[in-house]
Amino acid sequence: MVQYKNLVEEYDESVPLKETVMADEVRPMPPEVTEASEFHIGNRVDANDLDGWWVGTISTEKNVYGFHYVFFETTGEEIAYPLWKLRVHQAWRNGKWEVSSKKRKRLALLF
Repeated sequence: MVQYKNLVEEYDESVPLKETVMADEVRPMPPEVTEASEFHIGNRVDANDLDGWWVGTISTEKNVYGFHYVFFETTGEEIAYPLWKLRVHQAWRNGKWEVSSKKRKRLALLF
């Protein structure tokens, strides 16, 4: 059973959300990394949206409004985010956090 710090029950927003999860789904918070001042096409990022961090790939350079488009392979969506909603992607591998490689091959779906 896990209890979230920032998610609440739908029936009462004063009650932290609790869920039963498998042990292999529990991991420590990733370490803080230096905030990126910019991202480039192909960079792996985590985007903060809908109460969580979602892995995607930068698909456009920053536009005139300061937004980057992020492509999500799992849904096929491309969504614009301000820099403050993005972070360098880190993956949990072999019991430790690893910063993602900077570039990922562009998918044919992006063209």
